[in-house]
Amino acid sequence: MSFDVYFQRFRDGEAEPGGGEQMRQVLEPFIVREEPELDFARLEYGDGSADVYLGGDGMMANRVAGDLPWELLVQGAEKKYSGAGCRGAPPATGSSSATSTSSWSAVATPRWRRPPS
Repeated sequence: MSFDVYFQRFRDGEAEPGGGEQMRQVLEPFIVREEPELDFARLEYGDGSADVYLGGDGMMANRVAGDLPWELLVQGAEKKYSGAGCRGAPPATGSSSATSTSSWSAVATPRWRRPPS
């Protein structure tokens, strides 16, 4: 089963735009295939890989295999959403604060439970 993991920046409880360029800087060296018209990139890093859909304001990752791709996604989320390097936040739990009012969240949703579009 594959999970969709959504990354989004929040400030004072509200979704906040931006951060896509910072995430891309972290992921760029590991992108092996892109489909820009779909905002899609295939990553390969160490022991695994991931499919990511990276927009200017948020990101979705799925088909994440191996430990190192998770570490890369967390590092990118820390940089994207807090402006800092990875501080070791666990993947897909979404609990990191750069200030008292800014945080990032990642939510894993099994495909079979995803609400219809």
